[in-house]
Amino acid sequence: MNNNYRNIVIRLALVALLQFVSGSTLAAEPWLEPSHWAAVGSVNQWLDFDFQNNYGSSHGAYLTVSGEKQKEYYTRSLSYSGVVAEVDLETFLDLPEADQIARSQQAQQEMILLIRWREKLIARSGGLFLGSWSAGQTDVDLLGEILENLRNATGVDPANPYTWHLLGWFRAQVGDLVGSEQDLQNAELALDQVPVNSMVDLRRRLALDRAWNMRNLGRTGLALKRVEQAEALSGADFETQLLRGLLAAISGDMAGATKFARQVENLGQFGLEHGRHM
Repeated sequence: MNNNYRNIVIRLALVALLQFVSGSTLAAEPWLEPSHWAAVGSVNQWLDFDFQNNYGSSHGAYLTVSGEKQKEYYTRSLSYSGVVAEVDLETFLDLPEADQIARSQQAQQEMILLIRWREKLIARSGGLFLGSWSAGQTDVDLLGEILENLRNATGVDPANPYTWHLLGWFRAQVGDLVGSEQDLQNAELALDQVPVNSMVDLRRRLALDRAWNMRNLGRTGLALKRVEQAEALSGADFETQLLRGLLAAISGDMAGATKFARQVENLGQFGLEHGRHM
């Protein structure tokens, strides 16, 4: 009797072990990034394209715009005007999968102008400045529309970190650093929903963009924390050393600033990817 009882217990334990192993195997399957997320491209890709094709910055026209025109674009990037009701991230994640997919598709439509513009940039190698590629629009008007489209896309599908990141990046270029920081925070919230070891390049670029924002807002302590976050992801490089030097100088640590300046000099040529913030 005792042997039978022991055999039953052993069999139950084996069944439980097999179920646990099976469940662990399923849980260990690699997470796959949704294929539509990167349709608009990452901030790194936009920066790389600008640098490699010698266009200067694709958002450079904003830097020469001021007054009422600039205020108009601030307003357009703040207000949601999408075709479906805006939702926050928590509400989006509670929706049925079919509704999430439908919203993701709608978000793609909201960004179709930016997606097509990026396709033109990729297809073109040299030639006319970006503004002449859009029918009858100036570069400034085109970028104003892009800000509006990105804002709408984030309201439709707030789970896409690429969209939040690009919105924050473009918004910083028109001088709205506070609004940019809010968008970049939302990008991090979206990233919190995926495995922590995924999308490392985006996480690093996001940390650096937040570091530049904090530096430009005079919040050097928070800027340094973001630099450390970027370095923890994939080590120190030209940009992190440049930031450390600038932050040291702002803080009055001239010895530290000098040390980092020498390290930056040793790391090589100064590129657009870093110089855009100067």
